[in-house]
Amino acid sequence: MPVTLYNFTLYDPTLTVSLSLGMDNFIYEQLQGIELPPIERYIESSPLQHGASDYGFRLSSRSLSFQLHLRANSPLSFYTLRSELIHILRPYYTLAPSILETKLPDESLWRMQVFCTSLNFTPYANVRGKGGTTSPYVQTASFTLSAPNPVWYQHTGATTTYFYQADIPSTKNIPYTGSWLCHPYPFSVRGPIAHPILTNLSADTKLDLDYIVPNNQTVLIDLRPGYKTILLGSTSLLPYLSADSDLDTFYFLPAPEAMDGLNSIKVEGTSLGANTRVAIAFTPTRLAI
Repeated sequence: MPVTLYNFTLYDPTLTVSLSLGMDNFIYEQLQGIELPPIERYIESSPLQHGASDYGFRLSSRSLSFQLHLRANSPLSFYTLRSELIHILRPYYTLAPSILETKLPDESLWRMQVFCTSLNFTPYANVRGKGGTTSPYVQTASFTLSAPNPVWYQHTGATTTYFYQADIPSTKNIPYTGSWLCHPYPFSVRGPIAHPILTNLSADTKLDLDYIVPNNQTVLIDLRPGYKTILLGSTSLLPYLSADSDLDTFYFLPAPEAMDGLNSIKVEGTSLGANTRVAIAFTPTRLAI
C-alpha cells in the first residue's frame, strides 16, 4: 500500500537543490526505517547466574529504504528527474551528508543527515500507456539511505542560554523540549575566563577545562556525535580537559529522565571580565517519527 502519511524532502549537502518525495513526480510505494533505530543492548551473565543482567544500550546507525514511482511525461522530464535524484544522492568528496526532511502534522520540521548506499531504476510494469504498452517514462526508483547518527533533529534553529560575568558562578534551569537526549551545539566560551567548569547537575556530567581563555577570544565546543572537539581557533584544548570530564555524556536530558525536561546547568570560572560569556544551545531531537 502506498505511504501517504509523511512527505519528505531531500536536499543536497549544500541545501541548494531539493526534491519533494511523496508528491507530484515521486510517489511512495514503500518506505521503511523512519521508526526507532536499531538498539543494541549489553547483556552479560556470570557462570552461576540465572538469567542475565542488562548493563545498558547503544543506538546503531539506521538504514532507510525508499521505493518511489518516478513519473514523467517526456524523455526530457524523465532524464531531468533522474539526474536531480542522482545529484542529491551521489557521494561528495567533502564527506558532507545529504539532508532528509519531513514535516509532521503539527507543522514541525525534522531532519536527519544521510548518505546514499544504493540507487536503482527499474521499469514499473503496472502503469500502461496507450495501447496497453508500458510507459517508458514511469519507473521505480529504489534507494537506501544510511544515517550514522540515527537521531532526528528539529529544524527550528537552536535555543540558546547565555551566562555573562554577573551570572558566573550560577545555575540556570534550562527547559529542554526534545524527547531524546541532545548534545549541546553550538556551545562557546568567550574570555576572559580562567578554568571554566560547566556542569549539568541533572545528568551529573561536567566539562572541566583547566585553561585561561584570553579576553575576547572564543573557545568552540562541539559535542555532536562524530565531532567531539574543543577548539580555540585551530588549537585543540582537549589536553586541558580534566580526566573526569566526558564529552560523550555531557548532554541535555529529556523528560522524564530530567524532571519536566528541566536541565540544571551550572557555570563556574574565575578572572572574569566585561566580555565574558558562555553560550550553550540545543536543538530538540527525537528517535522516531
